[in-house]
Amino acid sequence: MPFVFYWNSFGEPKVIYISSILFFCLLISFGVREFQKADATIKKYFIPGLFFKLICGIGVGVLYSYYYESGDTFVFFEDGKKIADLAFTDTRKFFQFLWNGDENFTIWSQLKLTQPRALFFSKLTAIGYLISFGNYWMVSMLFSLVSFLSVWKLVEKIVEFFPATKQAAVIAFLFFPSVVFWSSGLMKESIAMAGLFAVAYVFLKYWVQNKINIFDVVVLIIGFWLLWNLKYYYAGILLISVGAMLIARLVLKKRSMSTLQTVILFLGILILPSLLVTQLHPNFYASRILEVVIKNYEAYRVISKPENLIGYYHLEPTLTSFLLNAPWALVSGLFRPCIWEARSLFQIIAGVETLAVLVLFLNLLKRLKNISITPNLLVLLGVITYIMLLAFFLALSTPNMGTLVRYRVGFYPFFVFLLLLANPWITQRNRFLVK
Repeated sequence: MPFVFYWNSFGEPKVIYISSILFFCLLISFGVREFQKADATIKKYFIPGLFFKLICGIGVGVLYSYYYESGDTFVFFEDGKKIADLAFTDTRKFFQFLWNGDENFTIWSQLKLTQPRALFFSKLTAIGYLISFGNYWMVSMLFSLVSFLSVWKLVEKIVEFFPATKQAAVIAFLFFPSVVFWSSGLMKESIAMAGLFAVAYVFLKYWVQNKINIFDVVVLIIGFWLLWNLKYYYAGILLISVGAMLIARLVLKKRSMSTLQTVILFLGILILPSLLVTQLHPNFYASRILEVVIKNYEAYRVISKPENLIGYYHLEPTLTSFLLNAPWALVSGLFRPCIWEARSLFQIIAGVETLAVLVLFLNLLKRLKNISITPNLLVLLGVITYIMLLAFFLALSTPNMGTLVRYRVGFYPFFVFLLLLANPWITQRNRFLVK
């Protein structure tokens, strides 16, 4: 019989195993170790970044408690609690459900969210519930901590390989408000972004050093597994971008090309990984991807207020219609909601942020003639491809501007990062893009 004690949460007694305390101690010790070994140039950002992340995680719960008065975050917690209760009544069934839970289990009828990605996250929440004292706010902080440690490792690696990008990386990944807020707390994006940053960390390490160790392979597998199960469209577009980068580098090893030739080569190579990705998920199939996007668009159009909806011109599941609406979708994905479209406090905050991003972008356009591409061209092309494709598809399939602000955290830190790199106000000694 394991050692247990009781914790009062929302007025209900909860059984807590000593392993919960041990796990948190282990996680905290890992964070302390990361802080102690961090490079002196960014070490000062660790504590403020972690504190900001944890506060944002709590803020997500507060927002859905008092402003929206409902939200998936609490439904995930309740479903996670029901799954976790199996661990106390039937441990074998608990692990069986985690591995392959379906409608054949009695608990299935008790769950509110049974779609594959939602159910996957509820299972993760159940694990978090068991090791976080059965308390919503503790699970929220646990997920925020995991998300922070993942993004911290990526920032650390970016700064190690490209020291001049320090300011841009710190601002874009650790302190940009919407990015930090919507990738914190008990939300799918919190763990999905942890997976995305983990994959980016390993890929960047391999790209620069041409080698990775067994620990990196494990991190890569777990990170991609989490990302694919929670946000498969993030993963799919990431595979296209990364695949094109790797193939292009192999080609360029055998010949020398100008900047223009390299760009043309990269765009041509994009076809290969794109064809591969279309076979990885039913929603990516060439025969139905356009219909899936339209179906999602219509679902959001029905539930969205007109003032919060991104409108398109005769949007239909045809390539011609998509190409016709592509410019507006891209602009909307990157720069909306605009400040003049705001109707509430949170829309005003989002509008101010996108206005700042727009100013950075316009400044970049103004300085384009002074920017000379350095040997990081393939990295730049890969990141731009990821940003543009994800912004395009998200804006079309998620036309509700409030929801779009949340979903675009999948590409927004990378977009802000590139804009800051090209801005003299932030990085006056930058050598990543400018000679």
